[in-house]
Amino acid sequence: MLKMILTIVLVVLILICAVIIIVKMHKKKRSIADTPAVVVSIRKIAEFVTLCFYEDKIMIERKPKKIVDNKLGNYIADKLDKDDGLIYDEICLIANGQVRAGYDLNKITSHDIRIIDNVLEIKLPAPQIIDIIINPKGWDFYVEDGNWTEEEIKQLKSKAKSLVEQDAISYGVLQKAEQGKERLKVLLMSFGFKEVKFV
Repeated sequence: MLKMILTIVLVVLILICAVIIIVKMHKKKRSIADTPAVVVSIRKIAEFVTLCFYEDKIMIERKPKKIVDNKLGNYIADKLDKDDGLIYDEICLIANGQVRAGYDLNKITSHDIRIIDNVLEIKLPAPQIIDIIINPKGWDFYVEDGNWTEEEIKQLKSKAKSLVEQDAISYGVLQKAEQGKERLKVLLMSFGFKEVKFV
């Protein structure tokens, strides 16, 4: 009888040990440990925009156009209320600008990621301006008097884009874009990590 009780106790202990081993193995299967695969997954996100800055920029450009430099030209200039015998070609357009800032996740390498017990530690690149979009539906011209070459209009549009970018930087888009890391944290946790830490 004693042998039978010892045999039953031994069988129960073996079953308990087997269950513990199976549970531990099952937990290990669910862990995320393949760093290169995680890097590839994060890079697929590519650009993570955390802030958009919008601005309408009015661009006015004038260039003198010399009238005949004689009494008639000066008379016409006086009547047009212009100085020095000049009249002007003028152009006015509205640049509807959008500056998108955030993180370029294509810059992340395996050196920027560490995974320990399903906790992702990641070193993000600095936030940057991802792109500047000016008038996706076309430009609004309000005044276009005189002769303007394609190159002059192209330069004015380029100047508008630069001014919108400068205003966005002055506004602090890069600093404010960094505050959007929490949304990125939620996204990365959806990969199956129990925690995400930015280092």
